[in-house]
Amino acid sequence: MSTRGIDHDGNFRLDRLSRRTAATPIGPVRIGDDLIFLRQARWSDGPAWVATRRRDGQRMRNVFGETSLTTWVEHLVEQRRAVRAGLRVPLLATHVDGRVLGEVNFHLDPTTGSAEISFWFARGTSRDVTAWVTASSLLRLYQLPARVPRVMAPIAANNPGPRRLLAHWGFTERAVSRELRPYDGVPVDHDIWWLERDADQLADLARGMTDPML
Repeated sequence: MSTRGIDHDGNFRLDRLSRRTAATPIGPVRIGDDLIFLRQARWSDGPAWVATRRRDGQRMRNVFGETSLTTWVEHLVEQRRAVRAGLRVPLLATHVDGRVLGEVNFHLDPTTGSAEISFWFARGTSRDVTAWVTASSLLRLYQLPARVPRVMAPIAANNPGPRRLLAHWGFTERAVSRELRPYDGVPVDHDIWWLERDADQLADLARGMTDPML
């Protein structure tokens, strides 16, 4: 299953079936001592989302700025607007006890149909959990009826954390975008990582949903 033959007309949007499929929860899945769900966010997740991001302090502020319930409302309003437009696939990782463990968002480009991934995980989240969440999110995106040809990940040059996880699932570094976005309040260069839609990659992701460590 390659990207050849996927031809978008410059007005790409997820169709109704793809939006409904994207909204279907994944899990619960037991990983070690954790029982994990992946689903779209609800208004009631706000306090847990804020608590997780605040607990991680400066690490989260470097990327996202300050976190508050107002931030949460603005985030979810914008997210739901993008979902209705067929340009976002958001997934919230939660524990069965209600804790928010992380978040994965795919921002779809209407011109090319490509997706940009953004994600974060709470400090202390196990490697198995982050690997399962990432594999499950990517596979969900690639299995939508609307065929997304690739996923791109801009990573701040001074933020090495995501690189190992991206490489684990087949992303490769392709380019550098100068001063693309702020990090810790200052515009910085971002390395652009890339994952093409490919049958072998999809098989690896599918295995990762049942065996996070492969």
